[in-house]
Amino acid sequence: MSDQIAIPTLDAIETFVASLRQRSVPRNTIKSYAHDLHLFLQAVPADLTIVTSELHTPLRM
Repeated sequence: MSDQIAIPTLDAIETFVASLRQRSVPRNTIKSYAHDLHLFLQAVPADLTIVTSELHTPLRM
């Protein structure tokens, strides 16, 4: 059985945008994604303010 954690959607968005910055994604792409995701957050129903994420163990090769 996998473990799940619940995090606020805003935190998930900020984490995703930060991961884009770490991967040297073009600035305009980061700005567009961040803008669109924040608009999404404003439009979603209240029950989507928390997201769950399964914790995965990285595959070892």
